[in-house]
Amino acid sequence: MKHPPYDVFISHHGQDTKKTVAKSIYKKVNATGLRVFLDKDELQLGDFFPGTLEEAMASASLHIAIFSQNYVQSPWCLAELTFILERRNIKFIPIFYHLEPSDLRWAVKGKGIYGEALNKPEMKIRNG
Repeated sequence: MKHPPYDVFISHHGQDTKKTVAKSIYKKVNATGLRVFLDKDELQLGDFFPGTLEEAMASASLHIAIFSQNYVQSPWCLAELTFILERRNIKFIPIFYHLEPSDLRWAVKGKGIYGEALNKPEMKIRNG
């Protein structure tokens, strides 16, 4: 099912943020007249989930990633983040929800919750 293009795509871990910060951002940005993709609110019965998600990501010119405790544990979130980081023509806003930016900086050294999660054997295989 083809959808009109989105202006904003919100990448988030549902358990951590869907009912709080993600929903709040969705409502406020949507109220400005921009088309916002938040999976729970935009997916419709009969949509092919991976295809609809990829279509929404590709059409949005602004991506918001809400980094939370469990974001790095989700293969979907990591796929969305990879998509965001591989594109040079989109704007990207990181939001740190119940973590610090340093949690991501430490990941490079394999430390902290993000570093530990990304250094698990199954993540190394998945992310090369």
